[in-house]
Formats: sequence, C-alpha cells, structure tokens
Amino acid sequence: MSFSSLLAFSSLLSANAVVPFSPALRLFGDAIKNGPIAAHTETQVFNHTCGAAPCMITQLHVPSIYPQGGCPWDWEEGVLRFYVDGEASPSIVVTLLQLASVGAGGAQGNSHKDVSPFSSGLFGKNAQTGGVWSTMRIPFQTSIAISLQPPDSCDKTQIFWMIIRGVEAGGITLGDVALPPAAKLVQSKIVGTTYAPDNFITLAAADKSLDGMLLSTFIDATSADPNCASANSAPLRPCPRATERDELSLARAGT
Repeated sequence: MSFSSLLAFSSLLSANAVVPFSPALRLFGDAIKNGPIAAHTETQVFNHTCGAAPCMITQLHVPSIYPQGGCPWDWEEGVLRFYVDGEASPSIVVTLLQLASVGAGGAQGNSHKDVSPFSSGLFGKNAQTGGVWSTMRIPFQTSIAISLQPPDSCDKTQIFWMIIRGVEAGGITLGDVALPPAAKLVQSKIVGTTYAPDNFITLAAADKSLDGMLLSTFIDATSADPNCASANSAPLRPCPRATERDELSLARAGT
C-alpha cells in the first residue's frame, strides 16, 4: 500500500477571514517549454528567493515529460521534489500522477487507460499524456527549490514542459480559513508496505502542540487476492487520542 497525506500545520486564524492587502504583494513564476532533462538525474527546474514573507507557490502545471529516441512514454513516473527554506532533503516528494492525486493505475503513458479529464479546486488532470496540475499552496519563508527527475525507463535526455506561479507577501488561506504567515505544508508518506487485513493502520500523526488542518489524503492500495476487497471498502477516520499526538487511521479490509 502507498499513502500520502498533506497537512498544513500551525496555529489557525478565524474562518471566513479576509486576507489583508500588502503593498509588498508581488507575483513570480516561470514557464518552461521544451526544457531538456538528463536521464537518471534529479535536475533543479525552479528556484525562488522570497523577498517579502510569506511567499508561496500557488500553481504548478506539468503538461508532460516527452520521451526521445524511441523511449517508452512513462511520464507518470517522473518525480517532483520540493526543498523549502533551504532544506537539505525535500519535505515534499510526489510523482507527476500523485501531484493530481491519481493512483498508479489511473494513467499509463499514451494508453487509453486514463482517468482524465477531471479537476477539483486543488488538483486535476486534463490530458491523456499528462496535463497534471495543482493549486495547493506551498508556503515558504526564505526560499524554495523544485527539482524534476524523469522516468528511469529512458536512458536518453527527455523534454518537459512546466508552468509555475506564486506570490510574495500574500495571505495564506485554505478554503475560508486564513493561516498564519509561518504555516507550512507537511507530507506524511507510507510507500510499498504490506499489512494484515482487519487492522487499523496509523497513516499520519501530528504533535498536539501544533494546530493544523488535513489538506489532502491519497491512498493507492490493492489486495494480493483478486477475490478480496481493495482499500475502497476501508473506513478512514481521524483519531484524536489522549496522547501527545493526533492520528489519522485506516481500517484495512480484505487481504
């Protein structure tokens, strides 16, 4: 089973809050067309130094990674990494499919096995061969760097397209809730793990000293037995407990 959860942790402000205008408000971004990306290499494709905090990425759109020299079109296996405020290791790591909250079986290369087009207020996919996008806010205080690594199935340099937009000195909001300037997007992941049936699994946990909101939950799970139910029948529930951490749990059904 693979699991990814994005949580915005920090003290919350009031609901229906109005974000005040700042004279330092400034847009930033970039658009990359036919950008080369070396095989088996993590390549930095964007970086920005925050001039007036808080800063945040407001939109990320990746039309596709285009294979060259007869390589298979495995764009969905490309990996994005986000290094926030000088991190040595990225705090957010997603495949291109996961950027749109699509499971591994939701798309494959240029085949018709595809869930697009679809969209929500935060993410979507508008093309058979990619078109994944996200408007989830990724706040940062000093800097952000974004890297892209192409699928390992190709040994040749590939081509990618990307659009990135952001804002400086902008109020950070999640729906109708205003977050404080120090809010940060945090990812909790479980990858490639097998569990016994009919047990509760802790998917994510947060320190009780940090207030926050659950932004997105993405579960990509299958059963080893084709006659048994998949995770579609598993209940998902938050479990506030009298401990130092709050947990999000899943009851795994089937095998």
